[in-house]
Amino acid sequence: MYFLHSLISLAYYPSLSSGPKLVAKFISSFEIAKFVMNTLFLSCLIFIARVFHADDITSAFIGQLLAVTVSLPFMHFSWRDYLPNSPQLNQKPSGEWYLIAGLNKIRQTCNEIKRVNEPMKWFFIAIAFGNPSQTSFVLILPTFTKVFLNMSTGESALVLLIFNLSTALGARCGSLLCCKKDPIFGSKMFLIFAFFTSFLCVLITEGPYGKSIFFSYLIICGICVGGYFTCESTLMTVLTPRDQEAEIMGIYIFVIRMLLWFPSLIFTGLNENGVGLNKAIAVIQCNALLAAFLLSKMGAYDEVMAASITHKSQRNTCRINLEISTASDSELL
Repeated sequence: MYFLHSLISLAYYPSLSSGPKLVAKFISSFEIAKFVMNTLFLSCLIFIARVFHADDITSAFIGQLLAVTVSLPFMHFSWRDYLPNSPQLNQKPSGEWYLIAGLNKIRQTCNEIKRVNEPMKWFFIAIAFGNPSQTSFVLILPTFTKVFLNMSTGESALVLLIFNLSTALGARCGSLLCCKKDPIFGSKMFLIFAFFTSFLCVLITEGPYGKSIFFSYLIICGICVGGYFTCESTLMTVLTPRDQEAEIMGIYIFVIRMLLWFPSLIFTGLNENGVGLNKAIAVIQCNALLAAFLLSKMGAYDEVMAASITHKSQRNTCRINLEISTASDSELL
């Protein structure tokens, strides 16, 4: 249900505006709202867990119950009242299952991107490594704080609260970078910054005051995560042709989840072999540096937008020709 809601929301992004500056402002506002609501959710969960003296397992159950109970009504009202109806863009071939038709369409779209839009191809390859490198920090953060820093449940909850507030600040920084420079530059800067600051985690967490100083690194990391997500979503939005929103965003969600398991596997493997968890974080962020290099393969931002405009023009020409052909067939009948 969450991924379906995410796909629908992302598919509406390209209709917000064709200009990257306005898109960046919309997306950063959305990301800030999301991170702030995460903070409020965690605050409510901590309060409820403290009142009922819940252990970790019970707190997780309460969190899932609270998330479903609160989010489902909002999903219902947003889908019913705020998301406008969109016309059907493609007809399913007769006699073909929806699953098979969808897979064939995705295959055609991937071949089209490879043939016509080279920058988008490199973008998808880059975010396959870049997005998991940032998302994985959220996944491994509870384990790192509990096992390596010996934090209590309350301290771990405080870590998540600070991290979410920092990501909201990062989303604003990402919007400013998109407006002052461009989304490609912003994405690369946040990835490179995340890579180099990961070595700060190695240095500060090994001393006697590692637990206290770790919060400084946490704020920096949150800014990198929030800023990168804003720049990445902005770039994805401006690259997407108007009649391919759903399928392109579906590919986007698949790509950013495809290697999500990989950083956690590296983290676990290094831990099992006696490598410190702080050093494991630095190793994981090597994916961020690789993603920044792959983003450079896209070329200059003006060249990327020129390729995107060419791709969109070809799509519009094909759609017009198809409409003319369909109208002619109807007249003959």
